[in-house]
Amino acid sequence: MFNNLFELKEFCINIKLPGQVIEELASLFEKMSQNSVLSEKINSYVNNFCENKDLNSLKLKLDENKKENGIIILLALILSTDYTKKIYEKLNIDDKIFYDTMSDITTWATNFYEDNNFWGISEINWLIAHIQAKVFCLGRLQFELTTFHKPESIGLKNILLETGDFTIDVHVPQGSKLDNDECEKSYQHALTFFEKYFPEHTFKAFHCHSWLLWRGLVNLIPKSSNIIRFQNKFTIIHEDNDGGQTLERVFGRNYKKLALNEYPLDTSLQKSIFLHIKNGNSLGSAVGIILKKDM
Repeated sequence: MFNNLFELKEFCINIKLPGQVIEELASLFEKMSQNSVLSEKINSYVNNFCENKDLNSLKLKLDENKKENGIIILLALILSTDYTKKIYEKLNIDDKIFYDTMSDITTWATNFYEDNNFWGISEINWLIAHIQAKVFCLGRLQFELTTFHKPESIGLKNILLETGDFTIDVHVPQGSKLDNDECEKSYQHALTFFEKYFPEHTFKAFHCHSWLLWRGLVNLIPKSSNIIRFQNKFTIIHEDNDGGQTLERVFGRNYKKLALNEYPLDTSLQKSIFLHIKNGNSLGSAVGIILKKDM
């Protein structure tokens, strides 16, 4: 897929990377043909992604020199999508799903830029699932081929979920409004998608671990809100007191650098969460299940 500069740029445009970073990536790509050391380094990183190995070494490289290695790792990640594309082609999965899924690279590269003021990527452990064709963007939601990991068995409506049973993890990417109708379309798409392309993954349930499922939210926001409607679809099987994801998603990734009185209060959700924690209350997240037979 990446035999020349045109193909690299075409891919970057298809995943909606900004022009600035496309030019940086194009320049780095051209240098590979002139610099054997650089080419060997990038190709070794591509192998790391394709073979899902030594990812910690990539993170160490990022820690050593984030500005230099961030863009190199981003290019290697993009080049490794050639491996992913072959999996999609073998399964005959539509190109739209491929590019929609790979567009998550753009999301995290943009986040990296906003945090550092230069381009790169750091969400290696998450994006490797995209490269290995384990995560798919199907409309508003992302779905991941997984197995159930809760230590004790959970009995739900006469279906016993055991550790090791196939499940589909539900992820809510940042960006668009959490529209209930669009989410429902995604679930229905997922049902047909995994049955068609991964019939061996006979999953029993959708599974989600998210701040959006924390039941305390029902006391902070309207019951008619999209978040509560999303939450109500799940049977909650576990809750914890980790509110970090809530603070990050509601107040931004750099919330830790802010004093409480510096938190943005532009939305009703931000105001409600702010008052909740200002009064000394805790936040949380939860694990929820939707049984396949109930869809």
